[in-house]
Amino acid sequence: MSELAGEFSECSAYYTLLSEGVKNKPEIKKEMTDLGAYAFLFSAKLSSSDVALARMKLDVKTMMREMNNSMLDASIIINKYGEKCELLLTAPEKRLLELKKNGTR
Repeated sequence: MSELAGEFSECSAYYTLLSEGVKNKPEIKKEMTDLGAYAFLFSAKLSSSDVALARMKLDVKTMMREMNNSMLDASIIINKYGEKCELLLTAPEKRLLELKKNGTR
């Protein structure tokens, strides 16, 4: 479950960052914010709120470095995390089964 909690934390950071990049589009910002919160809740349930928050902060820092500290380079994280996070949030049970099959916790 630890790996899955980490993946949810990563996706929480991803959607939280994307929400910051669309401040002038309230509907999209709300959707990204909600997805980030949803991912955070899963991460916290699989670990703890403190652990999920610490992981998310580290993930935000990592993603900001990947984007050269500029939301203008958000395409970098969209390409790296977008599909993975979309799949995780739409079918978390599928990812859990994959991890169990591979013997990962």
